[in-house]
Amino acid sequence: PVERYNILSLDDLTQLGRALSPYIKKLAFLIHEPSTTVLLVSDGKVNCCKLVKENAGIYNGKGGGNDIQARAIFTKMEYVETFIDLIEKHLR
Repeated sequence: PVERYNILSLDDLTQLGRALSPYIKKLAFLIHEPSTTVLLVSDGKVNCCKLVKENAGIYNGKGGGNDIQARAIFTKMEYVETFIDLIEKHLR
């Protein structure tokens, strides 16, 4: 699933991701629109950090994290959308 957040701070979103991770079936994307940041959250079966490290740079993004949660920061919202599309296709 993809969820967008404008009201929560990035730290709040990170805490939300931590709380949700045990309930995620595969992978979730939490988008912090004000900072064009995508937070990837998984149950640990999908390595979030690896996905960010291998794919964010394609769209001028940067980021990091761990197996369960990682963030990718982009310069434009269109890169966020394209990055998510790429990851979803990669995981099919």
